[in-house]
Amino acid sequence: MDRLELYKQLADAEVVPGPAGAILASVNPTHAPIGALAAPTGGVPSIRAGEAWLRDRGCIAAQGPLEVATWFPYRANLGPHDEPTFWGEPTAPPEPWIEAGYREVARYASSVCGNADAIRYGESKAPKGVTLRVLEDFEASLLAIHRIVTASFEEAYAYSPLPFQAMAAMYRPLQEHIVNELVLFAESDGEPVGFVFGLPDLTNPGSGRFLVKTLAVRPEERRGGLGAWLVGELHRQAAGLGYDRGIHALMWAGSRSRNISAHGGRVFREYALFFREL
Repeated sequence: MDRLELYKQLADAEVVPGPAGAILASVNPTHAPIGALAAPTGGVPSIRAGEAWLRDRGCIAAQGPLEVATWFPYRANLGPHDEPTFWGEPTAPPEPWIEAGYREVARYASSVCGNADAIRYGESKAPKGVTLRVLEDFEASLLAIHRIVTASFEEAYAYSPLPFQAMAAMYRPLQEHIVNELVLFAESDGEPVGFVFGLPDLTNPGSGRFLVKTLAVRPEERRGGLGAWLVGELHRQAAGLGYDRGIHALMWAGSRSRNISAHGGRVFREYALFFREL
């Protein structure tokens, strides 16, 4: 399923392609009358063209870079750029947005953390009555991942729920790269209540880095550090596989993940989402 087909899974979302099939602008009913603009292929003129399209559809503001919803490419890379780009990292520059009069509305960061610090902090938060399970059946786990993510990310900035089939279509291409020991579930009474999804840094094989791609815990289970424990256990698994550090990737400033990463982690890159009234 290509990206445009995935966008159609967001009911009534309108998308206009830009040059060479790139996304220019979109209206997601979850966030209307605020429209979304993708990373511009033509600088400020592309932003202005997208704004005109959004105004014609009744939008009173625009934010970007954002393609329809935060499941898809978004955020501008603020740097610094002294560390190599990791797999899946946004690379769009912020300058066109600043030149077009946009202001920052949300901030994100990526941190690098050694295994020992993450394991130590996770151990201090080990929950009672919760067991750890390593990924076994990828397809069977997709429904649990969808349920937990939908509940956990509801409060995240600019988040939109995604139907199960669309989310599954996004995750399935990752299957060939998945290392089962890097995908962990926390279970209570036999039911998954949280998970952490790790991957090798596919852009830099042999670097000793792995990615903490997604951490999600059901809101009613956010007790005493379940997320920190999951991250620590992921670092433990990664250490056993020969990785020496993890990238806690693309964390929203308002997320609990930032608090977890602060224990032994070092922020090495920041990102922003920009906003402007039309």
